[in-house]
Amino acid sequence: MDGTAEHRARGGFRSHEAGSVIVGWLVRVVIVVGLCGTVTVDLVSIGVAHLQAADDAQTVAADAERVMLSVRAGPGSDEVIRQRVRDAAVADGVSLRGTAVVVNPDGSVTCTVVRQARTLLFASLPVVGSWTQATSTDTAPAIHN
Repeated sequence: MDGTAEHRARGGFRSHEAGSVIVGWLVRVVIVVGLCGTVTVDLVSIGVAHLQAADDAQTVAADAERVMLSVRAGPGSDEVIRQRVRDAAVADGVSLRGTAVVVNPDGSVTCTVVRQARTLLFASLPVVGSWTQATSTDTAPAIHN
């Protein structure tokens, strides 16, 4: 048996074999760190979307309360209120895509905001895909003049 075979039999590696083992482990570490980073970014994005949806719903409800103070009840007033609330929300920087503004029979206004989180991985996974959509509802109380 030559020296190389004896060295391998005792568990030793040639220098290029040892290098390939190190590279293999480094590749695995990079993949695991990358996946962990992607999951972390997605979770933070989902959390931020839920917080923003709640803030946006409160903002739109506050806008509705201000609008209701300035609009008299009458024929067509519901549509005027909805349009003015939408305009005020846009002025406040709230994206109204997926937002519903409903004037209730008691005079209160219910605002529902839907926000989609921008994710790298979660949106394409059916098991957790629903997590990426944040919905929040707030109601402005009826104001009786």
